[in-house]
Amino acid sequence: MSGKLLNFIPDHVPLVTVFVLSDVLGDPLDVIASGPTTPNKDHPNAAKCILQKYHVDPHPDVLDVWNEGNNGLDEVSFQNRIEHVWVGNLRMALDLTCVLLKKAFKCCVVRMSSVIEGEASFIGRMLGNIVTELILGSLCMPSELAPWIDDD
Repeated sequence: MSGKLLNFIPDHVPLVTVFVLSDVLGDPLDVIASGPTTPNKDHPNAAKCILQKYHVDPHPDVLDVWNEGNNGLDEVSFQNRIEHVWVGNLRMALDLTCVLLKKAFKCCVVRMSSVIEGEASFIGRMLGNIVTELILGSLCMPSELAPWIDDD
């Protein structure tokens, strides 16, 4: 459906404002729920390849959409008619959480990143190991060696 939502908006409406609340790291518009209002830049066979890899037979309706092709709008149409307004994302939630933990609960906050890429199980295991080492006191990171630690 990527980009095709704009096809249902009458041409006499010059601008469509989309309010975005993202729960996806990095806020890529083509991945989050605002996908119907962004152009699809994926290769047309990307979804087919994933389903084939895992031996999944798609529903006949899905096949109909694939056979129809990607008739979404081009990049210029989106730039001229769509305005994305960010109302919230994970970084905003992280900022608020840090403030709350510091001010209300007097916690020491170690903020490592708001965007992490990689295999989720590996990243989770590594973050768990770091927390364990910090709790046990065997990992000492003075702020001058680890600038991501917030000493405020």
